[in-house]
Amino acid sequence: VFPLVGPIAWFLAGRQRPAGHAGRSRRAPGARGGPRRPPAPDDDPEFLESLAERSRRQDDELFHRWEEDLRRREDDLRRREGDPPREENRPEV
Repeated sequence: VFPLVGPIAWFLAGRQRPAGHAGRSRRAPGARGGPRRPPAPDDDPEFLESLAERSRRQDDELFHRWEEDLRRREDDLRRREGDPPREENRPEV
């Protein structure tokens, strides 16, 4: 019974405020007269664009590394089979 009564009493009675803060109301940070906080990074369009650009660059780099690795493997396989590496029909990187 006590585990249920305690939280209910806490919400109904409210908590006591420290003596120095009587009469003050709580305001959100950044409200008039309060200290301003910088906006969150996910609210900054420039920051979000920089993340998107960095992600695109990393994706491109990864794709080029995969292509080079595939070409190297294909050339190694052709050499093992006795065929010369093919240079035609390769897309430019």
